[in-house]
Amino acid sequence: MNKEQVRHWFGNRGYPIGTNFKHKCVKNDWLFINQPKGESPEQVELYYLNTFYCEIYNEYALKSFDWKEESLNKIIEDIPEYKAENQFGYCLYAHSGDCIHEAIILNGKHIDVLEEYLRVESERTIQNAFHWKSGSDLATEEARSLFDKHHTLGNKLIDLGVFHHKWHKRSSWILTEVEFDEDMKPSISSQYKTPKFIYQKET
Repeated sequence: MNKEQVRHWFGNRGYPIGTNFKHKCVKNDWLFINQPKGESPEQVELYYLNTFYCEIYNEYALKSFDWKEESLNKIIEDIPEYKAENQFGYCLYAHSGDCIHEAIILNGKHIDVLEEYLRVESERTIQNAFHWKSGSDLATEEARSLFDKHHTLGNKLIDLGVFHHKWHKRSSWILTEVEFDEDMKPSISSQYKTPKFIYQKET
């Protein structure tokens, strides 16, 4: 938003402002503004733009305020409402194995690798249930190839921060939805035992 657009936003909500102000708009919907001749000249005010109302979301001391985009983004990313709106919405739930009843909250990155891993894991489950009935079945080239692929993809998920350690590879996972309350506390369907939640690492 340029200065004229900022003035229109305030004016359209019944709060006209002058031209003497500093501002930055981040993440499309959030505005930081300081008005040296306003009611709070020593404060930087934060507004949420995607609303019909003109209400200050938070205030920050101007003297110590960092206007760098990286710092502003960090402020917004720590806001509970922003986190809730921008969650990927899915997690991995361990239904068996070393990390049973653990849930990894996903961030939407590296989905291609994760999708391939889950497909291979599903294929292993099908083969175990319907076709691999003896030790000789597990020694076939097809079985060894599937195990090797599962192992390789599991290591890649560790490198990418989806899995945290080797014991995650030794667990069986399902993909399920995750929701967050107003305090950003996660929850999943009541059909599953309440898990220990962890987050996919940022890489």
